[in-house]
Amino acid sequence: MPEFFVIAAILFLVWLFGVAGVQKLRSVSWYATLMARYLDRQEVPHAWVRFVAAVELACCVLLLVPATSTAGLVLACVLLLGYALLMFLQLRRGKADMNCGCAGPASDTSISSGLIYRNLACALVASLSLAPVSVTVSWNVPMVLVTGLLSIFMVLIYSASEQVIANSQRIAGAF
Repeated sequence: MPEFFVIAAILFLVWLFGVAGVQKLRSVSWYATLMARYLDRQEVPHAWVRFVAAVELACCVLLLVPATSTAGLVLACVLLLGYALLMFLQLRRGKADMNCGCAGPASDTSISSGLIYRNLACALVASLSLAPVSVTVSWNVPMVLVTGLLSIFMVLIYSASEQVIANSQRIAGAF
């Protein structure tokens, strides 16, 4: 895998899990209610939400430190696949009306196969970044710009997919 792709993917994943962790810490009660629904429990302790947020934020730190970035990529894969599995299980149980929790309490996006595929695609990005670096680059201003733009492109693709999924659900609900 080219070095610039790995770094861009890491920056994207830092953004993804940084936003997710901060959202959970800002809305602990809301996420506790959502987690309880995912786990078929009456309630979930707020400490569980804080723990998940801490794991997501720890993933960011692991990714940013070169000596631990491999562990961060593995953790990112595990989290993304775990979230995809939880959504899949809810869909199998017929709970397609559940909020996915992806964009926080302000979002009304329900779990869907599209969100599962999006998580699988993000896990694929993380797992591809685990491959040995096949092309090292000479780091100069243009290469830094390319890497930065690629990571921003990944963020935009992720955000656009979230909006497309949300819009398709709104349109389907309107008919």
